[in-house]
Amino acid sequence: MLVALVRVLSSVTSSLIPAITSILTTSATVVPLCIATPVNAPLVRGYEAPLCTYCVGHRTLDFAGDDAESVILDVVAPLDGRVRFAGFVVHIYYVSIAPSMDPARTVTVGWSPVEMSPVEMSSVDMTMVDRAAPTDPVRVGHPVRAGSRLGITRAGSVVTLSLRNESGDYEDPGPYLGSLKVRARLVPLDGSGRRPPPSAVCRPVR
Repeated sequence: MLVALVRVLSSVTSSLIPAITSILTTSATVVPLCIATPVNAPLVRGYEAPLCTYCVGHRTLDFAGDDAESVILDVVAPLDGRVRFAGFVVHIYYVSIAPSMDPARTVTVGWSPVEMSPVEMSSVDMTMVDRAAPTDPVRVGHPVRAGSRLGITRAGSVVTLSLRNESGDYEDPGPYLGSLKVRARLVPLDGSGRRPPPSAVCRPVR
């Protein structure tokens, strides 16, 4: 009797494990917009709305680490999307992205890129650089993934983040800063009793 019970339990367990694995899903409804910080550095200056289109203001969020020229940081894509522009404006390199969540808007990251020889690379602190991070080709029209490396910069350099709406006007990116989280759930293998997928949540940056 005991042997038969063990065999039954073993059979049930072995059949449930692949089933549970196959029915985990992370499908989600799309949140309006969720923008991650483009660099692992604190915010040093916030958005200051101009009174008019051409009035003085501060249209970006600025991030910067300690003024350490010997520390190198990754600059990453703040969200999934497609590249609208990539190139230098004076000495700053900019990448503009049309978000997958809201293609009418434009999110732009700007930074002072670092170009170093192998000898120079050996003399700086690269511990903050994720060598395993995916690096997508930054070309106009190409897709990029949130967290993929756009470039590298020195810790003391300012990395800017801006947001424009469909009319081309600047908006404060602050309310949209966060990390996108989706709750996994189980669904029936046969598709019966399906419920709407769980909502994705943009967890604010602390």
